[in-house]
Amino acid sequence: IEFLQPYFNNSLFGVDMARKASLMAGGLCTWVQSMDQYYTFARTVRPRRNRLHDKEVELKHAKERSDEVEEDLARVREDIEEMLNNLRDAVNDTKSIQNETDLTKERVKAANTLIRALAGEKVRWLALA
Repeated sequence: IEFLQPYFNNSLFGVDMARKASLMAGGLCTWVQSMDQYYTFARTVRPRRNRLHDKEVELKHAKERSDEVEEDLARVREDIEEMLNNLRDAVNDTKSIQNETDLTKERVKAANTLIRALAGEKVRWLALA
């Protein structure tokens, strides 16, 4: 194609001039000019296609990485939810144990009060026995 450039710049190498000589020459001239246009276009488009392909590959890798990260995130969220449930259970158990402890303290306090109240009766019971 580079060797044909001087002919493209020549005014005698035009479709109209070639048709005057022969209809076949006009068709050939049209084909050669079309091939030159295609070559010029392809030469500018090829690097863009290559860059597009490279970017598509990068995008594919980025999407794969994003999917992996999303899966990891989902697993972490599940773990957090499980830990929160365990924490709620532990807090509920702690409250239950605290309630039992408070109830036991109240019972011990009532028992001590009863024992003190009955301490005076001990002497009477010993005397009766």
